[in-house]
Amino acid sequence: MRGIRVHAGFLEAGDRAHAILGLDAELSEHFVLWSDWVSGAKNSLSLAGVVVIDAQNSLFVALLRANDERRVGGVLFNFTHTFNL
Repeated sequence: MRGIRVHAGFLEAGDRAHAILGLDAELSEHFVLWSDWVSGAKNSLSLAGVVVIDAQNSLFVALLRANDERRVGGVLFNFTHTFNL
């Protein structure tokens, strides 16, 4: 199922609520481009790629940039496996 998904919401952290806005675009059966933004100066903008290996495994790599900075401040690597229970 290829397509684009837009998501929006709020994240409550302590006594503050932050707006969240994101976009996922499935570019092929095995690759998804993903971006999220969280409001607030120290919160981040992320740009990620997800490589779908098969129905149960995927690899996620993201670049993070704080809203109040002009440089990449972090990199995330994630491997996901979904168990059939």
